[in-house]
This record gives sequence, C-alpha cells and structure tokens, in this order.
Amino acid sequence: MSLRFSVVTPSFCQGRFIERTIQSVLAQGITDIEYVICDGGSKDETIEILKFYDDKIRWVSEPDKGQADAVNKAIAMTTGDIIAWINSDDVYYPGAFEAVKIIFEANPTVQIIYGDADHIDEKDEIINSYPTEPWNYERLLETCYLCQPAVFFRRSLVEKYGNLDASLNYCMDYELWLRYGKQVDFYYLQTKLAGSRLYKTNKTLGQRLAVCTEINDMIRREFGFVPTNWIFGYAHAKIEETKGLDRTDPVQNKQFVKELVFTTLWAFWHWKTRIPPRALVTLVSWWVGANPVLGGNRTVKVTKGTIKSIYKFLTSPLYNRLKNEILQEIEQRIEIERISQTQKNQNLTQELHRINQVYLELQVKLSQQVADQMINMYKLIAETKHEWSREKLNDEITDELNKIHQSIEGLKIERDNQE
Repeated sequence: MSLRFSVVTPSFCQGRFIERTIQSVLAQGITDIEYVICDGGSKDETIEILKFYDDKIRWVSEPDKGQADAVNKAIAMTTGDIIAWINSDDVYYPGAFEAVKIIFEANPTVQIIYGDADHIDEKDEIINSYPTEPWNYERLLETCYLCQPAVFFRRSLVEKYGNLDASLNYCMDYELWLRYGKQVDFYYLQTKLAGSRLYKTNKTLGQRLAVCTEINDMIRREFGFVPTNWIFGYAHAKIEETKGLDRTDPVQNKQFVKELVFTTLWAFWHWKTRIPPRALVTLVSWWVGANPVLGGNRTVKVTKGTIKSIYKFLTSPLYNRLKNEILQEIEQRIEIERISQTQKNQNLTQELHRINQVYLELQVKLSQQVADQMINMYKLIAETKHEWSREKLNDEITDELNKIHQSIEGLKIERDNQE
C-alpha cells in the first residue's frame, strides 16, 4: 500500500529562507503528499511567499505559543501516514522522500527513520556533515546525533506517545526522540536527506546557553540525572557567553579553565547528578594543565588566589559529597562482584567476575590518580612561601586528601582478600 506524506513547517519571520524550504519539498517528486505551514504571524515577506504557493500548499498565519505549538497544530491539520517536519530555514535534498518511502513500505514494523545530513550556511553552502551516528538509545542520552529535518516518523507514534512538548522552546525535537526512543528502535538510513542551516541568529548558535540549560532541565526531569556530556556542554557555553575570555592569551585561558572547572562542579550540584570518577579526573587534568605545579625539573608559581580557591572547594560540602560518591561507586562494584559469584551459570559467573574485576581496578586507578595528583599538588603548594595559612593547608588539606587515598587502599586490600 502506498504511504502518504504529511510535511509540516513552523514559521516565523523567515522570509529570506522559507521559499527555499518550500521548493525543496515540492521538488521531491512524490505525488501523494500534503504540505502545511503554520506561521506565527510574520511581518516580513513570508506571507507574500506563502500566497504565491497557494495552489500547492496549505498555510495559516496567526499568533501561536511557539515552535512546538506550531508543529503540533500543523500535524493536527494533516492526515498522512508519514510525518516529515522541517523548519522554515532548512531544506530537503533531492530524492529524500523516495528513499524513506521505500524503507517504510518494505518494512511495516519500522516506525521512525533518520538519515544523514549537512550543516549549511545562509547561501546553502555545506559547512560540514552533521555528526549522525548509528542507533543507540544510551548514546542518544549523551548527545543528540539526530538531525531534525532528516527524521521521518509514522503518525501512529504521535497517536500512541504524544505530540511535541509545547513547554519547550529549544529542545522539543530532542525530547520527542528520547520519548519515542523509549518505545521503539529507530532505523538509520545512511543517506544524506537534508540540510540544517546554521547562522549567527538561529537558535542553535545564537542561544547556546539557553539551549543547554533547557536540555539539562528536561533530561533531569525525565530521567533523574544529567549525562556528563551535557554538564560539560553547559559549562563551556556558560563561560564562553558570559566571560568573553580570549583563549589564545595564556593568562585569559588560565582564567577560562578556572571558571570552567568551578562552573562544571556547580552544574553537577545544580542538577543534582552524580560526578563520575572519569569526569573528576578530567576536571583535575584541566586544572593541573592550566595551573601547573610541577613540570619536569621546574616549579611553576601558584598564585595566592589559586590556593584560596582550591582550599575553599576542598573544605566545602560539595567536595565531601564528591569524595563519598567515588567510594560508594567502588563499594557498589565490589557488591556487584559478590552477587555475580552466586549466579547458577558458572560460565556467566566467571565472565561477570572478570568484567567487574577489570572495572573495579579501573575505578581504583582513576580514584588513586585523583587523590595522588591533588596530594602532590598541595604538598608542593604548602612548601611555597605564601603568607596565607601554610600550616592550615598542610595540616587540614593534605590530611583530608590522604584519607581518600587510605580509604581507596583499604577497599583494594578488601578486594584482594576476598579473592
């Protein structure tokens, strides 16, 4: 049975691009297609362009509640089997619909298809390929590797699992993919289907901090945690947009890294998500790289302000929480190892034991690296001739860091004894 396409486009003041979008849809050469554009009341040339295509498309222009609301309204106005959503500044590539149609018609169980795409500029020139990846839901939680105009889905998904979340301003597509991805696997078509436009004033580039903030809020609300990649992304966007630091200048780059580390730690705390040991090691490596203490046979000066800042962090509740999470994760892995040994299938038990042993050793090494790096750093700092609390640094900070090292060693000994 031939499937009918419903193409929907939300629009607002995109007169300089929307005709290219319309033409890319009409040029697909698919006869059984309906195209609806929901405009939010544009005051530029958009309406004149829509009127020109009156005989080929349906459109409305009236105030709405935003992009997601416009898409939902357009979907409700259509009846086709396959929904194609494209924004008013993006384009489809020739043959995209035919390639998608073949897959859908040959595979009735396939509910959603996504393909490759390009980032394009204002003149339709390709900037680079969109970083699309093979389907993996866990990976999708870490990064949105689906290009929105290159995604096509059956109407039945909307009927079963809902429309776009109209409360979202930036990540409504990402939230929809995560919601649908909980229910069905996506089909990856390794063909370039669309061009996604990037320019200074669009949402993706022009409002990165707001985008990252909304994504983190959404993922925290839906899943109870925020992946490390999105925490790092928020921190970079925050510092780049608010501090205006020149990273080619060594002094400003050092300030950038300092701000980045503390903003990242704040973000972990703000979204109440755990700090994986690997993320902690990354933060320490950033800090040491920007504030080197020991390098070969030379000692690099550490400023009084740097010592105060790090001491403030090491004596904060956040630091204690961070330390406890490292130890708790190691303890949990030891417990997993114990449980695995009680499994009835001996071969499976041995394999789980081997995997967990390797993982546990990695966690121990990572945690030891963190402790050792910071212990060595602050032992050296304590030896410098700063006037500010040398004894306090030596007695309190070094002792506290040694406790971490001893706790990890204790767990390691316990693990070895259990073997």
